[in-house]
Amino acid sequence: MARLLKLKRLSVIVMALCHVSAFAGSQLSQPSLLSQAKELPADFVSYLFDAPLFVRVELNDQYLGDAMVMLNRKEQVQLLRFTEAHSSKYSEQDRTAWADSLQNFTNLGKCTTKCPNNILALYYNLNESKLSILTADAEQNTVGRHYQMPENGSKGLMLENRLNVTAAEHQQANVNYNFNATASRGLWSYHAGGQFVKSDFAEEKNMYGIDQLYGQTEFEDNFVRVGYFYNGIEGLSLRPQQLGNNTMLGAMYSSSDALVRVENTPSSTPIYVTANKQASVELYKNGALIHSQSVPSGLQTVDTRQLPTGIYPVLVRLIEDGQVISETEEMVYKPTSWRDPSQKLRYSFFAGQESNFLSGTTNNADERFTLGAAVNYLLKPQLVGGVSIQTRGSELEMGASFDWTLFDQTRMLTNVLHSTEFGMAADMQLMHPLNFGYFVLGHRYSKKDLSEALTEQAQHISSLSLSYRLTRDQNMMMRISRQNNQGTAYDISWLYNSSVLNAPAVWNLSAFNRPGNKGTKFERQQGIELGVNIRFGDSSQDRNRYNAAIGSRTSTSGKKEQVLDLGWQGTYSDSIIKQLGANASVNSSGVGLSGAGSLDNDVVQADMFISTAAGSGSLSGGLNLQNSVVLGTEGAVASSVSLFNGAALTVELISDAPDVPVMAYDSNGGQYQLKPGKNLVPVTAFKPGTVSFDLAQGRTDNISLSKSSQSYQLNKGGVEHVQLYVHKTVTVLGRLLDTLGKPLGGSHVINHASRTVTEHSGFFSVEMREATPTLKVVYQGEELCDIELNTSHTTRQDNVVMVGDVQCGVAVANKETE
Repeated sequence: MARLLKLKRLSVIVMALCHVSAFAGSQLSQPSLLSQAKELPADFVSYLFDAPLFVRVELNDQYLGDAMVMLNRKEQVQLLRFTEAHSSKYSEQDRTAWADSLQNFTNLGKCTTKCPNNILALYYNLNESKLSILTADAEQNTVGRHYQMPENGSKGLMLENRLNVTAAEHQQANVNYNFNATASRGLWSYHAGGQFVKSDFAEEKNMYGIDQLYGQTEFEDNFVRVGYFYNGIEGLSLRPQQLGNNTMLGAMYSSSDALVRVENTPSSTPIYVTANKQASVELYKNGALIHSQSVPSGLQTVDTRQLPTGIYPVLVRLIEDGQVISETEEMVYKPTSWRDPSQKLRYSFFAGQESNFLSGTTNNADERFTLGAAVNYLLKPQLVGGVSIQTRGSELEMGASFDWTLFDQTRMLTNVLHSTEFGMAADMQLMHPLNFGYFVLGHRYSKKDLSEALTEQAQHISSLSLSYRLTRDQNMMMRISRQNNQGTAYDISWLYNSSVLNAPAVWNLSAFNRPGNKGTKFERQQGIELGVNIRFGDSSQDRNRYNAAIGSRTSTSGKKEQVLDLGWQGTYSDSIIKQLGANASVNSSGVGLSGAGSLDNDVVQADMFISTAAGSGSLSGGLNLQNSVVLGTEGAVASSVSLFNGAALTVELISDAPDVPVMAYDSNGGQYQLKPGKNLVPVTAFKPGTVSFDLAQGRTDNISLSKSSQSYQLNKGGVEHVQLYVHKTVTVLGRLLDTLGKPLGGSHVINHASRTVTEHSGFFSVEMREATPTLKVVYQGEELCDIELNTSHTTRQDNVVMVGDVQCGVAVANKETE
């Protein structure tokens, strides 16, 4: 029936348009709506006014979207909703803004008073079925170089908690808890961060306290920071290396892109470790544990996606059977890109007094006055240069850095630094992407290092890494590194993709020859290994992986031994437990066992590992926990979702169908499944965006959402609350009549679940919430009546309820059900 109504109405409009003469001239000389209506046959005029029309909407001669509108004889237009926007250059937020601006009847023609969104004029062209919006921005480039700050600022508090624990039998556990809090009030954001560290590796066994407490506000090209923070360089594309990094009480003025996004991207130069057996890796920055993970035997890359952005050194500890096998210093390269070539100069200045009065440490730093400056300059599109200088009392630190794209994509990063307090350091990384791989050449030099675990004599460390795809199914990875006081290390591996028992399988053949360490009584580590990894199960569902490897290597006694490794890993999609794994390693010392797992629920994300040493049976393990809490106007929400984008929406889902999953899709990236109750959806700070809501399994006939999207623009730390209702619905078909029995065309029929406008003949089709079977009727802005429907006494077919003729008066609702 609904389809017949649409076809009937469409045929009437098509016949009417065939009788309309073309109008010439520009938009500013468009004839009035009533003069255009006079060109229609008298029988068709009634279908033009007070009835829903599907039109094309253009904004400043650019396609905004297709929409349903309604016209009246007062030459006014009302935009009911957008129905399509394919290929429109405008965002969903733009359409939402215009739908809000034109939700009430607005005069057509030139706008003289109370003009929303800088409207100059509104015109409707009957011949083209087009609504044209002309604004004051028509001759301007409305897409500026900067995002505007939220007009009224924002409010909120966001807290991220991280806990890293590693422990081994007969050794003290290493614990690192740190938190980062960001609050928003108006146009300022406030940041606080602190940590508790218990470590047998750091200079102090126990460290705790606040290491940052400051306020910051953003401008178009820079930011101002005041308070207690690290005296590091910020706001630059190329951040020079710094040997010292202390907390200070002062102020900073730096370049800014008005949005500092910490994205989960890996380091541009990988960090490698080579384990003899199942082991764990710990990464330390400034003596604090920032990441730990388990790694299998062979040449492996460390997962650096969760590490902070920047260029900085980290200490990498490789632990086997609870023993520290090696300690190496590596560089993390996660620089931000140069975003605007027209702005060639970027800078960062800070001044204040070094202090650690909030850190809780007994090692009080000299309260020296410190002054620092750093400048980046875009010398060429392919070359960025940087210089820095910093004073700490009488000490002086100077540095220079370059980021040079030599050829098509060959990139060289260079840092040179000299400090009267810490010595000299330099490093160079040459990166060249290949058609089917990459090539990295690096060299580091240091005369003296902050880390007391390393010697203070001059060190030269050179490395060469190559990854190449030989064929569609074969890959090769090779690494050669040399340190002047340790010797040369060689690692090579070959991967081959095939199938075993009709399941995907990866074969791995690796060989290595590396300098010795405590784990091999300083005999050179030599070995070869052949392994296979087989995956059973659908890649998008639960699956199991099995791996096996056999080979020979240098044992803990310094002699050759044969080894056998067997392992299993299970992945689960619809469970709190996301991954489980177990591994057994057999060698001359005995059998070593290890296990790992990860879980993710509504509140916390965790991964853990545990292992027993072959022979001694001593235990070791690690635990990583992550949790986020946001506080907005409607209370607090805890979640396992990371808040790396700087702002958040709290979506309160109230559902008639709790088993129906709902998805939230952010226009700036990211998708999240919503559950009944309060949910956390991270969004990008400063940047306008839209979160769209839809059913996870596609839209169904008897389920509707109270809103399809929510626009946002928030300051860093801002939190906005959204209520989203999921309704079980039925489709109501009927005809609306007045008290005289005449059709009430152009009336709004409204329910909790949706709304519609009646046809000229009074017919309507509307989605109605089954739990609240009421309809409100509004005609020309006046509420006529509320209709209570008894769906049990109506004709019903599946989810369609036919109520027949329904009478509605000005004061009394006269309901009839047929």
